[in-house]
Amino acid sequence: MLNAPAPAFYRFKLGSIEATVVSDGPLSIGDPKNTFRGPTAEEIGKMMSDHFLPTNNVVLDQNVLVINTGDKLALFETGMSSVKRTDAMGQLAANLKKSGIDPNDIDAVIPTHAHIDHIGGIMAADGSRNFPNAQIYIAQSDFEFWTDDKRLGHPGVKALRLPPKKTCCRTGTASCSTRTARRSSPACRRCSRRDTRSGIPAS
Repeated sequence: MLNAPAPAFYRFKLGSIEATVVSDGPLSIGDPKNTFRGPTAEEIGKMMSDHFLPTNNVVLDQNVLVINTGDKLALFETGMSSVKRTDAMGQLAANLKKSGIDPNDIDAVIPTHAHIDHIGGIMAADGSRNFPNAQIYIAQSDFEFWTDDKRLGHPGVKALRLPPKKTCCRTGTASCSTRTARRSSPACRRCSRRDTRSGIPAS
């Protein structure tokens, strides 16, 4: 018997692109009746048990996608390392390393939207950056919401660690965090030359 868990990543090819799906760990969201609206509690319980799932808790697998184009590494979603509820969560950085990907080598972080399970892993629990050399691309509306000074005192916003607003720059419909605060201006100049329709550096 090996007594070893399965690897927390899966790699495949799509044409010339190498894709790696990496786990951030399980996300427990509680009583199923609060998630599935419509069916009765009995119907939900039967549905869960019929699929060999616990009847008192919905547990989702949090996975992210890394795209390797050969010269760039792009990470889609970030997990919940800064807002994890259990020690089993927030494992993305560790699992990236196990997959052979150094978080320091990530060039772009691209959250599809700004719910905490998508942007909660931009920063680590200690306030450091999980992807210190990456630029972060996010919808303008999400950028403005999470960096709104009026919301900064809200417990939910305070709990979510994000890069300082001064290290971010905006380009059209997208926003990106610069590589480091001390290099903010040069990075913003680079950012302003990017094609915001695709998030790919313009030639």
